[in-house]
Amino acid sequence: MRLPKRSYFTYHPEISKAIALLGLLTISIETGSAQNALIDLPVAPSGFSSASSIFTRPPRKAEAGFSASGTLSSSYDSNVTQGDGSITAPRESDFILSPGANIIYATEGRHWIFGANYGLNYDQYLEQDDYSGLNQKFSAFAGYRGGRFILTYTNGFDASRGVNRFYSVEGQQPIIETFSYQNILVGRYTLSPKTSIVGTALLQNSDVQTKGYSDTSAFDANLAALWSMSALTDIGPGVRYTLRSGDNQQDRTGIGPTLNLNYQLSTKVAVRSRIGVQFVETDTTSDTAATWSVAMKYQASMLWSANLSLFRDSQADPSRPGVFNNVTTCRFGYQRKVRRLTLNTGINYELNRREQTDEDAPANDYNYLTFDSSLLIPIISDDTDLILSVRYRDLSAKGDRVSWDGVQSGIGIAKRF
Repeated sequence: MRLPKRSYFTYHPEISKAIALLGLLTISIETGSAQNALIDLPVAPSGFSSASSIFTRPPRKAEAGFSASGTLSSSYDSNVTQGDGSITAPRESDFILSPGANIIYATEGRHWIFGANYGLNYDQYLEQDDYSGLNQKFSAFAGYRGGRFILTYTNGFDASRGVNRFYSVEGQQPIIETFSYQNILVGRYTLSPKTSIVGTALLQNSDVQTKGYSDTSAFDANLAALWSMSALTDIGPGVRYTLRSGDNQQDRTGIGPTLNLNYQLSTKVAVRSRIGVQFVETDTTSDTAATWSVAMKYQASMLWSANLSLFRDSQADPSRPGVFNNVTTCRFGYQRKVRRLTLNTGINYELNRREQTDEDAPANDYNYLTFDSSLLIPIISDDTDLILSVRYRDLSAKGDRVSWDGVQSGIGIAKRF
C-alpha cells in the first residue's frame, strides 16, 4: 500500500483511534509538514473489562486489499460477577473460552483513502452461562486530501455484553448489553506552511438493551488554530463545545478555551495534548470543569519503550437520573523485547466522581486500579503468536456501590492470514 511519507489525515483522538483500529495508516492531520504524530490522544473508558480483552498485540503494518486474523483464547476470571462476596453481591469465578475473528479492507487513490474493519468474539462461560455472549465492532473510514483542504469521516458501532462498572444500583452488578455508535467528521485547512485551522465534530450514542438503565449521548465540537513554532513543536489555542445528555438526564452543556500542544522528535519522543476549561450549564446548576487529554511516548530503542496517558472529562451516568460524572484516568505502560519475545506491562488508575447535582442523589464514586501484563511469543511463523496474559483489578467504592477485586489470566493464540 503506497502511503505518503508525511502524515495528513488524523487530528482528533477519536479519528486516530478509528484509524488505529482499522490498521490502515498512521497519518496526522493535526501537525504541519514537519511532524508525524505517532500516538493517539486517550479517550474515555467503556466500563467493560472482560477476560478476553486482556489478549492484545501490536498492530500490524497497513496493507492494501483484504486481510484477516483469527484468535482463540482460554481464560480464568476469579470474580466474573464483580461482587464483594455478600448475599446481595456474590463473588463467582469461571473459565471462559473465546474464539474471535477480524477482517480489514483498505484501498487508496490519489486523493482518497477508504477502509473498513469488522471484528467479533464470542465469550463462552463454562459455568456462568448467562454471561456468555457475542461482542462485535465495526468501523468504516474515508479520507480526502486536495490542495490545502483535508476532510475525514468515520462511522462505527460497538455491541458489547458483560458486567460494566458504570452500571451499578444498590450494589447490584447486572449483565449489561449496549449498542454504541459514533460519527466523526474532521476538517483541516492550511493557511500557510506554518499555520492551519482544524475543526472536528463527534456524535456518540450508547443505547442500553438491558431494562432499567438510561441511554446516553455525547456531542463534541472543537475548533483550533495551530502554529508550527519549530520543526518539532506545534501549538495553538482552540475552543471546545460539549453536550452530554441521557433519557433521564437534563442536558449538560459546556464551552471553553483549549490549548493544543504537540511535540515530536523523530520516532523517539512524542507528545500530544489538549488541555482546557469548560463553563458548564444545566437547567439547575452552573460550574466550571477542567478537561485534559494528554499522551506521551518514549521509544528509547528497538528493545524498549514507555508511554504515559492522562484523561479527564464528563459523561452522563446511565444508572442514576440527573447525575453526571467526571472520569479521570492515568495509565503508565512499558514494553520490552527480549529476542523474539515481547513483554507488555502497565498500571492504570481511574477516578469516577459525581458532578455538582442534587445532594440527595446516592453517590456513585469509586477508585479503580488495574495492573496488567502480557507476554507475546511468536510460534511456527511470524504470523502466529502465543499470548500469555494476566490482569489484577481492584475497585474501591463509596455510597451504595460495592468494593471488589479479582484476577483475570489466560492463554491465547492469534493467527494472521
